Amino acid sequence: MLLSNYINQPKFFQVFLIFSMMLPVIQAENVDKLKQSMVRVSVTSQSYSFVRPWEKKRPESKRGIGVIIEKNLILVTAALVENATYLELEKLETGEKSPAKIIAVDYSANLGLIAPVRDDFLCSNCKPIPITKKKSKIGDTFSVWQFEENGTPIVGNATLKSVHVESYPYNRGSLLVFEIKVLLSRAGGSYTLPVLCKGKLAGLMMRHNQGNETMTLVPSPIIIHFITDYNDGNYNGFPRAGFGVLNLEDPQTRRYLGADHHDSGVYVEKVQPGSAAFEADLKVGDVLLAIGDYTIDKFGQYKDPDFGKLLLSHLVTACSYVGDFLNFRILRDKKEIDLKLKLKPFNSEEYAIPPFKVDKKPKYTIVSGLVFQELSREYLREWGANWFTSAPQEFVYFDINQWELIPLGQKFVFLSQVLPSEGNIGYHNLRFLRVTEINDMPINRIEEIDDAIAKNSTPYIKVEFESSPRVIYLDAKRLENENEKIQERYGISSLTQF
Repeated sequence: MLLSNYINQPKFFQVFLIFSMMLPVIQAENVDKLKQSMVRVSVTSQSYSFVRPWEKKRPESKRGIGVIIEKNLILVTAALVENATYLELEKLETGEKSPAKIIAVDYSANLGLIAPVRDDFLCSNCKPIPITKKKSKIGDTFSVWQFEENGTPIVGNATLKSVHVESYPYNRGSLLVFEIKVLLSRAGGSYTLPVLCKGKLAGLMMRHNQGNETMTLVPSPIIIHFITDYNDGNYNGFPRAGFGVLNLEDPQTRRYLGADHHDSGVYVEKVQPGSAAFEADLKVGDVLLAIGDYTIDKFGQYKDPDFGKLLLSHLVTACSYVGDFLNFRILRDKKEIDLKLKLKPFNSEEYAIPPFKVDKKPKYTIVSGLVFQELSREYLREWGANWFTSAPQEFVYFDINQWELIPLGQKFVFLSQVLPSEGNIGYHNLRFLRVTEINDMPINRIEEIDDAIAKNSTPYIKVEFESSPRVIYLDAKRLENENEKIQERYGISSLTQF
């Protein structure tokens, strides 16, 4: 039946049709038992505005299906609970509800753990669903679980079509994903869904494309890594090595680097200062030949024993833990060298331009109507899904090349806008300007702006930018009065937020 024909049928017929198509899956996985191990999660969230950083955006409501994986621990995607102000659980069988709390969240892996506020909310029949350790293969059959408003399950057959490595929503690096083929019902407003294989959790829905019926999952190997790390009592997150590579296909370049006698190897183009790769003395211009026992080919891939060809980042992130050592074999000056990297945790705040700032207030300070901020990927996302082309291009360029352009420990401080007042006439149209100095003091973090102004003893505050206009001046004597007017006129509770 065509999808358009299916959608035009009455809802009771849709449910009947799906049940008739998926009956073998439901029987095999004991639907009644598994249903008690899932709960509906309703979330009220309110994110911060990075364009008007003194405000919050309008509240949003999201719903998804969480999976009980341990006693009183429910697994969800981090995207479901980001910027949450209130969480509520609902039993699918009875409709009973309970407030919930966040226990752990890792936005780089898009995973979170929540728990009911009431310890007795989950009954003895709510058995945890084990996470599958089976090595999935292309063509394997999964089941995707949805629920009607009344708790009636709709279980859809799915087929694994791809296993590869790609970027997650809040991750500058890449992690393993499963892609499955599935036709979803329009039921229950599910923001995220569990995917099972023979009664065990194979993944959580990260996104779904109804057009080509493709669903992308946070897969079981990533979930197992997350839970294992959480259970040791000191969650470190997924490790990072801190380097970037380019494919090395060109035979002339390979000859120049001395790699023409090797069938493997990629060119190291970036090394993040302070990273594990930096501390192990990996350098730009090196050719990475192997990681451990795995040869890295010209395209940055290796042959994984479970999933076939994967990008080398999988060896660093999902196959390793923070504190592990990895042996890198490199080619430098046409000689093979072994380097030992001790993997470090990923910390978004260590980035000059953080890849995400979720659940945190944006930093800003307002001086006589001039709004100064620190650049983050969250700010760039305010331009929408196509921020890469629609956001200020200089900012995008710095975001991509920040390792080379911004010294370790510094931030990208900029003037985002000017709130018009009598004290900033002539400057009303200024925006998107990187700040370099205030009163001849270098500005590398936003906190330094207040220090520079506090130490000023001249009649004017001199603000210098990286691009035109290079310098502007503010009347220091009017500053306090202007700040009070700005705060009252624009309804800003605080002129500084660090």
